Amino acid sequence: MVGKWFLINTKPRKEFQVENILRINLDKVEVYCPKYVKKDNVRAFFPNYLFIKIEDEKLFHTVKYTPGVRKIIGNGKGPVIVPEKIIYAIKNREEDGYVKVVRKNSGLRRGDKVKIEEGPFDGVEGIFQEELRDSERVKILVSLLLVETKKEYINKVK
Repeated sequence: MVGKWFLINTKPRKEFQVENILRINLDKVEVYCPKYVKKDNVRAFFPNYLFIKIEDEKLFHTVKYTPGVRKIIGNGKGPVIVPEKIIYAIKNREEDGYVKVVRKNSGLRRGDKVKIEEGPFDGVEGIFQEELRDSERVKILVSLLLVETKKEYINKVK
């Protein structure tokens, strides 16, 4: 599908409901709600968020007023485009349809040096602290989108 990815903020614990409604009612919208398994329960990898790939911006109105949707993440200029590399990076971490999460017993310990070897942060080195809680993953995602948006704006200004 041709189009651009955007981030949707849902009401609490409505990600799967919104995902289903959009899939059923809007065949011109691709929906991606990354999931993972924790204690035998399927959970949204980014609580209260999911991605949509949309070609026709006229559909934003329909998406915005879908039951369970709070808003389409944007700035003063409109919805923020999610770079496709972020979607690919998340999908590349999936196994059997679920994002593989590094667990605390993975052998990594606080203070271990780590290097990211794929995805949008390829080559970045850091120090492992701990497994992220759901809300912390959301903060990183939104921060990354804001940085990408600023970079895109800076590139256009030059």
